[in-house]
Amino acid sequence: MNENSTLNRNFTPILEREIEVMSRGRHLLYARGYALTIESTELHLGSHWTKEQIRGGYLHWDRRQPVGIASSPSCEVIIVGRALSVHEATPDLAGLAAHLLAQIFHGDSQAHRIGITPDFRWVS
Repeated sequence: MNENSTLNRNFTPILEREIEVMSRGRHLLYARGYALTIESTELHLGSHWTKEQIRGGYLHWDRRQPVGIASSPSCEVIIVGRALSVHEATPDLAGLAAHLLAQIFHGDSQAHRIGITPDFRWVS
């Protein structure tokens, strides 16, 4: 993979009815949440939670949330939840993440206006 190539991944959300109901409503704990960890930790929040290795860490999330990831050899853009771009008319989160990643590499002033810089670590 060269500096300008990207790997895009989309994770489609699951439906409420697909979630195993847990005692004491534990399936609702941190509903639609996510966490970033350095180590491969088991969060024990239910079978509807999953994780994906991202660079030097792990993204854990409730699969009721859609996730889109665009990766290059030096950077990743991750979108958890729903996102809308007024410039890119697409519901494809990985495509939108790839668009943001391209803006970072091309030094587009639009990317800088929304707070994206080539050296950012975490944007929430």
